[in-house]
Amino acid sequence: MGFLILLVNAAAVLFMTCFIWTMQVVHSPLFDRVGEDALSRYETDHSRLFFRVAGPAILLTLLAAVLLLPGDDDRHRYRSRPSPGEPWTPAPTTDKLYAQGCYVQLTNCLHSLV
Repeated sequence: MGFLILLVNAAAVLFMTCFIWTMQVVHSPLFDRVGEDALSRYETDHSRLFFRVAGPAILLTLLAAVLLLPGDDDRHRYRSRPSPGEPWTPAPTTDKLYAQGCYVQLTNCLHSLV
């Protein structure tokens, strides 16, 4: 099950990477071709439509990242062996930072819709 979640996460991240790269290279330069009077409405519509495409992938990435966080029974895989008598402390992981980044990205998209 963990491998399937990892594949779903990788697919969602790959989709978002390609989608955002396309937006930056193709779509964003076209903002210059919109007149001053229509720019505000154009940007609002752009943000709304962007979230329709990117929103599901962002949510899927966030869900997969949370599911990939190690549980209490999985923590033994992420630690080095302590010396005899030394208490065990878990190694820091980037999963929580990644989940926080997804959360920030999602809230920014939602904020742009309001």
